[in-house]
Amino acid sequence: MLVKPPGSPRLVDFKIGMQYGGWSKSKTYRLISGEKIIAKKDGRQTLIDLDSVDAYKRSLPRAILRKSA
Repeated sequence: MLVKPPGSPRLVDFKIGMQYGGWSKSKTYRLISGEKIIAKKDGRQTLIDLDSVDAYKRSLPRAILRKSA
């Protein structure tokens, strides 16, 4: 079992990061280019920082729903 030191980044493959966030491929690329989530390159592979995905989701505004008539 691999134990990561506390505070080390949780980097995953692009596809796993996309699934973790619940986004499409194009939405994930938009979030990366808009610097909303962090991506790293390891050669040709793009890795998504899951901590940045969590931080982005926490930063989203609360939904206010109107009562139906």
